[in-house]
Amino acid sequence: MPVPLVSIVVPSRGGADRLPVLLDALRAQEGPEWEAVVVIDGDVDDSGPLLRELAGDLPVRIVVFDQNQGRSAALNAGFAEARGQVLVRCDDDLVPSPDYVSRHAAAHDGQPVGVVGLYRNVYPETAYARVYGRHWDEQFRREAYSRPPDQWWRCWAGNVSVTRETWERIGPYDMGFRAYG
Repeated sequence: MPVPLVSIVVPSRGGADRLPVLLDALRAQEGPEWEAVVVIDGDVDDSGPLLRELAGDLPVRIVVFDQNQGRSAALNAGFAEARGQVLVRCDDDLVPSPDYVSRHAAAHDGQPVGVVGLYRNVYPETAYARVYGRHWDEQFRREAYSRPPDQWWRCWAGNVSVTRETWERIGPYDMGFRAYG
């Protein structure tokens, strides 16, 4: 198997309802070769078997922790397992657009940069999502787009990327950050 240009690292805890939506979005990717490394951080809802079933012919590898170790541990394991030259963090509740992979890859073309992108969250059909979740998500994106460029870094979230070289130089996520959300 050739080395993919882009590795998408997905930390997941209790993601059985969210991962199918993410996989559908990844299935629609246009552009360079990619792989996804999904790290199941303690399988509390049979995400692992579901992911194996739904991934089909997608270039998805799965790492399963026996117990919850926290988001930073999941990200570090995923980045260590990744084979790509561009390393993208993608949370399991995102819906990447079809140009997601190509835009991350293009942003790193010959430049030592960190890329921070906004995201659209996936909300299950619940009262919370109808009243708070979707409204908050839209408001957050409006406010983020209105920030001056020197403040964009504040939107750091589950849609960011660096090159492998930068990752190796800077090092892993701080293990003191365990929580999700």
